[in-house]
Amino acid sequence: GADVIHTLRKYLGDKVFFDALKQYFRTYAFGNISTEEFEHFLTRVTHRNLQDFFNAWIYTPGFPHFSLDSTMVIRDRDDYITGLFLRQRLTGRKAYANNIPVEITLLDDSWQEHKYLVMVSGPRQRRSLITSFRPLAVMVNTGQYVSDATSSAHRIIRTPGEIPFDNCFFRLKTRQITDSAYFRIVHHWTGAEHVERIPKDLEISASRYWSVEGILPDSIVWSGAFYYNFNTARHKAYLDTLAPAGAGETLHLLYRATLTSPWHTLPTQRKGTSVSGYLETDNLRKGDYCLAVKRVAKLSGH
Repeated sequence: GADVIHTLRKYLGDKVFFDALKQYFRTYAFGNISTEEFEHFLTRVTHRNLQDFFNAWIYTPGFPHFSLDSTMVIRDRDDYITGLFLRQRLTGRKAYANNIPVEITLLDDSWQEHKYLVMVSGPRQRRSLITSFRPLAVMVNTGQYVSDATSSAHRIIRTPGEIPFDNCFFRLKTRQITDSAYFRIVHHWTGAEHVERIPKDLEISASRYWSVEGILPDSIVWSGAFYYNFNTARHKAYLDTLAPAGAGETLHLLYRATLTSPWHTLPTQRKGTSVSGYLETDNLRKGDYCLAVKRVAKLSGH
């Protein structure tokens, strides 16, 4: 509920949103109204058509998932044109959201964040942003203003140390650093796309994966711990829908640099049991990460 209201705030803008709430509390103090009545009230007092918002987050189950398929930066005289290839996927739903204001963040060479709202409808969208600087990083929904099927967090890393990113089921351990890094981790509550190019004996997670983004100097020595939990009881933080590794089977961490790159297995150290724990890798860089179980081939009967 609170997450949806937070999304509504971004939809309307702070002034319109808070003015509408004040009028709502004055009108309906110590009372209640239905969802349809609330939609009609907001439409009337804000003079905004909120049908797309209510269809996307109130009347439709599940969540949309917004991501960047790719970006392209072109120099145009004194400006830079950043081409965005946006993707909307569906998690627990069958209908795409329309007219969604998705926040795009561009980082300049001083790491200042420049934020833009891009309207997204349907499964794919192509948009362009014109800036006076060449973006060093392009990211989606860094402020988590849109309630989609992701959790994310970012930090500027300047010193060695350990940082837990609990909402992303990830831990960063920096051992040696000579230059600062802008580090962002995104936990996707949906399976990764383009998983057909993996070995047949690997079963990849269909429910979640991670992305590492930002500005990451090659000189940094660090590692990332990616947490797994195959407990089926929800009160024990049920996360993974894969069956845990059985006898003779092993859990692996897969990596790809871009959406179209092939997946390959990373060297990791496992801490924990076959049911819960984490896989830690020193090969931390920008790209996507996913869990997979190497299954034992079943022999056919004769």
